[in-house]
Amino acid sequence: MQENVEEKTTPPHRSTKQKSFFSSKHHEPQLLYEPNAPDYRCPEIQQSLFDKLAVDASLSTYMSVLTHVESVLTMVNNSQIEHPFTMFVPINAAFANEFMTTDQDMESRLETFLKNHIVPQEKLSVQQLQKTQTLNTLLQDETIQVKYHFFSRRVELNGIAEVDTDHPISANNGIAYKINKLLHPIKP
Repeated sequence: MQENVEEKTTPPHRSTKQKSFFSSKHHEPQLLYEPNAPDYRCPEIQQSLFDKLAVDASLSTYMSVLTHVESVLTMVNNSQIEHPFTMFVPINAAFANEFMTTDQDMESRLETFLKNHIVPQEKLSVQQLQKTQTLNTLLQDETIQVKYHFFSRRVELNGIAEVDTDHPISANNGIAYKINKLLHPIKP
């Protein structure tokens, strides 16, 4: 009878499973920022693309993928990088019809996916995007085909992804443009 009384007095939102999960030393949260990171609210502090993209809720799926690939995350989070770059960042809706598996090669495939959305040459302005036809990605021998539609003033990548050129996201280490579709390597 005493056991039933204790169960009734325990709030429904607390369970013994939750207590053991939070007290477990195996599931400590991983910080995405360094503990002594500067206060970015100060205008003189230069933010990285990661800092600027992380606060945009429409990019949460892409940012989740980014945090799984250390090499690309380090580049995107480095505000002191020597050579700024351009990123094409898919919005959450772009992932809706894509099938992401969780197999052994997942990290390798995620790295390929991320590198296919990064142009390492320079921080490309909207005007530069409108004037170019091909961009080299971080993937060796992979390119992004660019088409500018003069009358509608749209920039399209690989014939499928529309670039949001009205709201570029600029940071010290590069520039990012939101896109509405995922970029896949072009098959010859």
